[in-house]
Amino acid sequence: MDHLFDWYNMSETRRVRFAKFKLQGLAKMYWMSVETRLEREGQEPIMTRVEMKAELKKKYLPLTFRDRLLDKLSNLKQGKMSVKEYMNKFDELVVRCDIHDRFCTGLRPTLQREMLPYTVKSVDETFQLALDIESYL
Repeated sequence: MDHLFDWYNMSETRRVRFAKFKLQGLAKMYWMSVETRLEREGQEPIMTRVEMKAELKKKYLPLTFRDRLLDKLSNLKQGKMSVKEYMNKFDELVVRCDIHDRFCTGLRPTLQREMLPYTVKSVDETFQLALDIESYL
């Protein structure tokens, strides 16, 4: 939805109204209860998409979700995957838990060893170097 909001340059108020409109089933009922609770407690209604996302995450995203993703990321090993396949798995986990600095730890030890003399500043540079070394080896 964020891409849609950016494309149509919607205001925050319209973003919240549109997102609320798109909710279905139990999520719609839950949101109605949030609005009722805020009104009953004399609090301001939720007016920004960031606040709305945070409220929905509290309900629908388990507290352990990010921890489980971090565990998967920590345990991700290249194994028999190519560097490209490993990068795809890495990207998927990194985007979901917003961490970008663990790419090398899961590469095969031979690749890690070959990369030691090089100084890289980003995951993309590390990925390109790993691809080059993999093709050379």
